Amino acid sequence: MEASRGRWPFRGWLVVLGCAMVYECSGPGHTTGINAFVDDFIRDLGISRTSVSTTWFIASMASACSVPFAGWVFDRLGARRMIMLLAPTYVATLLSLSRVQSWAALTACVAGLRFLGPECCVLIATTTPQLWFVRHRGRANAVISVADFCLMGWPMVMSVLGKACGSWRGAYAWLAALLGGALLVALLLVADSPEAVGLAPDDVPDEQLEQEKQPLMEPDSGGHLGGWGDGGGVDDGGGVDDGGGGVDAAP
Repeated sequence: MEASRGRWPFRGWLVVLGCAMVYECSGPGHTTGINAFVDDFIRDLGISRTSVSTTWFIASMASACSVPFAGWVFDRLGARRMIMLLAPTYVATLLSLSRVQSWAALTACVAGLRFLGPECCVLIATTTPQLWFVRHRGRANAVISVADFCLMGWPMVMSVLGKACGSWRGAYAWLAALLGGALLVALLLVADSPEAVGLAPDDVPDEQLEQEKQPLMEPDSGGHLGGWGDGGGVDDGGGVDDGGGGVDAAP
């Protein structure tokens, strides 16, 4: 049975809120999320700053090459099932990062964060709202843009967690629990599409949306373009109607 339409709030705005949470969960995989512990990586793992830069380069290239795969998974599974896969994988990657003992392990974990965060989380968060809105798509995207702006706060979050936990390892362990919980909450809010829950984009009937999408110069039932009337429009014979003083193109 179809869900009733015209209720407030429209389910799509809850989806946007969930997508904003998913977007924010991408923070640990961005530059702003990794930079906070660069000096700790160097000291605890006994590696050089150049090695850390190489780790970032390899991780970024590997995640960039995996973007088409992420898109394929989204198309096959949809947002909800992709979040179901993302949450435990993300948690496992963060826990693994908290236990790394070598440069190779660090590189593998950072590559995982780069793929799961800036690629998968951002893909879900930016694509799903497009399925829910047509009229208000700009407003929905603006909400996601606010989440993007908030990513600048991740260095402070990482620093506070590091100090509270006593080490970067403890910070990543706590981060695994926090982001796992956030993704579970987002899963409760997100739906794959309005049609999947008996709604329509913008909560507007499909027939009304189709009427709004009709081009301005589409011929009407009388063969005139863009709603032009008989006094100056194009007649059925292809000539200019003389009803308004125009020249008849018919011989």
